[in-house]
Amino acid sequence: MDSFFPLTSEPGSTGLANDDPFLRVAVCGFSVDGGPARFVAKGAIPFWSLAIYDANSNEIFSMNDHTAVNGNLDLVMATPIQLVDLRKTPPASLAQSIMVEMPNEEGYAVLRALAPTDSYEETVRNFLTESSCEPFRR
Repeated sequence: MDSFFPLTSEPGSTGLANDDPFLRVAVCGFSVDGGPARFVAKGAIPFWSLAIYDANSNEIFSMNDHTAVNGNLDLVMATPIQLVDLRKTPPASLAQSIMVEMPNEEGYAVLRALAPTDSYEETVRNFLTESSCEPFRR
């Protein structure tokens, strides 16, 4: 919970695996029960995408580097009431954030990054390692 972990080609303890030779994938479980969740990632890579799912694996939201502000990931998932509160008194730190309503309390995020050649491996690995999925605190 609350941090991205990379998937490998073999299923780990979660039973999840990454079988795409060109995409590196990281997953994060989160809850908005105690407050909003924020997802942040930055870096110059060929392509990235993020998909948010509810606990039943229904896709709630998705975006990629082409639809993001300045190509960076900065997303806040929150309950309807939490969103109202954030919009009433928006913190300066969320000025560039995309805010999305989370219909359920729990979900998971899948962050994918393209590594089309071996020369991108380190850059993409750093992008995923330095990304964050954590509760948002004012």
